[in-house]
Amino acid sequence: MHPSKRHDPPVRVAIAGRGAELRGDVGEFDTEQILRAANGRARSKVAAAGWGGGAMALFPNRLVLRWTWDTRRDEDQAWTALRRTARDLHGSASRRGGQTTLTIPR
Repeated sequence: MHPSKRHDPPVRVAIAGRGAELRGDVGEFDTEQILRAANGRARSKVAAAGWGGGAMALFPNRLVLRWTWDTRRDEDQAWTALRRTARDLHGSASRRGGQTTLTIPR
């Protein structure tokens, strides 16, 4: 999505836990779409632009999405949007070790 990042490969992000029905990667476009309803188009686009890598795991009782970001500033922008999204979806957001996590109940 960003020609200037074509030599910047995504970082692999892991989500631990047994019993996942589905696991996969979450890209920048996916991230923007997830954030859009709670943040609007412009904010979600800015928040997703610093994407460094992402993953998802669907468990019987929850969906877990986790991201890493290119810079601390990118992480801060995403964190604000993720908290709004968590509230909107009655989920939770957490931040630790340079990664942000969104958990949504099923």
